[in-house]
Amino acid sequence: MNPRLLTILGVDSFSIGLFAAFFLGEGGIFDTRLKTGVLVAQAFLIVPQFLIPSFHSLFVIVIFRFLQGLMIMMLALFSILLKGWFAPGERAKSLAFTLGAISLGSAFGSILGSALDSIPWQESYYITGIVMLGGEIVYFIFAKESPSQRSEFLKTKSERHESAS
Repeated sequence: MNPRLLTILGVDSFSIGLFAAFFLGEGGIFDTRLKTGVLVAQAFLIVPQFLIPSFHSLFVIVIFRFLQGLMIMMLALFSILLKGWFAPGERAKSLAFTLGAISLGSAFGSILGSALDSIPWQESYYITGIVMLGGEIVYFIFAKESPSQRSEFLKTKSERHESAS
């Protein structure tokens, strides 16, 4: 397998996944099921992270990288979750928290990447997958919908149920 071609196709398919994920984020299917949406997005990121090292098919790896790109839908879901904790005039703070977390994640990823530079790439995929899994666990321990969101979500679900009958 040509490493240069693999890199190009992997990055391109990941980017296409990022683009497609914007259609699954805000205004999408997970607006009232935020934690389910985050779980799905994390699965798109983490499961391929553990599978990529064991596959040698370029086609399969490109598909996995596309799925990993879908994780960006978490940005919209995090924004929805956080905005419920802020008054309408302070919602810029919720976006600042989300973007700040992305910056911290990028900084941590750079440090981790440097530390993993001396081991085989397959092992680095497993280690970063474990770190991702840890992040998901932390999210599910601490993430809570605001009381106003909870009642809004219940109202929306009730309206959907009534319109379906």
